[in-house]
Amino acid sequence: SRCSSLCIKSVAHSNLMLPLAGSSLALGMPTDEVLQLRPLLKFFIFCLGSTVVAEVIAGFLPSAITDVLTVVYGAMLLHRDMEGLVQGLHVISVIAALNCALQAFSLLQILLGKPGAKYFLANECIVSVARIKEGQPVYEHLNLCSWHTVLGNLAICSAVVFEFLCARLSWKMFKSQEAASMAMASTLDLETRGSLRGGRVGLMGSDLAASEAGSGRPIPLAGFTPYQGQPHRMVEDD
Repeated sequence: SRCSSLCIKSVAHSNLMLPLAGSSLALGMPTDEVLQLRPLLKFFIFCLGSTVVAEVIAGFLPSAITDVLTVVYGAMLLHRDMEGLVQGLHVISVIAALNCALQAFSLLQILLGKPGAKYFLANECIVSVARIKEGQPVYEHLNLCSWHTVLGNLAICSAVVFEFLCARLSWKMFKSQEAASMAMASTLDLETRGSLRGGRVGLMGSDLAASEAGSGRPIPLAGFTPYQGQPHRMVEDD
């Protein structure tokens, strides 16, 4: 009953705070922005999962393996509670950003290589390909395009977009949570300092005035306990 409001706030704050992996920052309860953006992040991860299916059908297996990492981790994160989601936001942001860069590089290779950008959405393209046969170059005309390449190219474009959106959205959610946590920590620190200056003591948060009135003797400041035993005099032996 003698525990002050500072004690109650401190206990509640410590119960709601969660340690952030790889950082000394502790994240509290999800902010309103995190709660509002969570369904949108879930939608983007679902779209990225559909993109992975399209890449597998098109035969673009390396691209599918790249994107499935974001999908799997994002699905695991979204199936956790809100506290678990908050702790993993920075991780999925980094994963999605790296995969976005890899997919953008793959798309650049497709545009600059054969058959080239002009056949990006063509289901038929006859290209001359040189092969070495019996030490002599032999040129053959091959059709390097099909509906598989069209589907795969579109899937890679979609992967770049959705990986970027997942990275941007999760990072925005993380920064929102970080700002709220830092504001909460600053407020709690100011309240603690003000309470100590006002005469509140220790973890129990009791007032100095009330303690002095009840015990009849002054109460020391928090963190300092005077010696209360018998005094000893240190003298040199003759």
